[in-house]
Amino acid sequence: MATLITVVLAVATSSLTFAIAIMTKGLFPGHDWLLYVLFSLSAALYLLAIFLGVSNWRREQRKAEPPPTPPAIPPVHQENKQTVTQQNVYLGGSDPQAVAAEQEKS
Repeated sequence: MATLITVVLAVATSSLTFAIAIMTKGLFPGHDWLLYVLFSLSAALYLLAIFLGVSNWRREQRKAEPPPTPPAIPPVHQENKQTVTQQNVYLGGSDPQAVAAEQEKS
């Protein structure tokens, strides 16, 4: 970016110098319109160089700043209480607990 700004400033200064030379030395008689074009061109290029310089400076300032730290996340504590229930399934026969209870009754 610095090279581009330098080239823009060089072209602006050259066109301004050429316009001043035309104005003082009387070069190119009858081409007075060329003065307005060269002065306007040099002014526009100087404004462009200022704009590029400011935007480059801002970009460099943003690069120099450390990135913002993310907000602190509070610790999360989660308990999973698991309970196990056991169901006895008896296939083809009687329930041994029911049989034992009947035998105790008798």
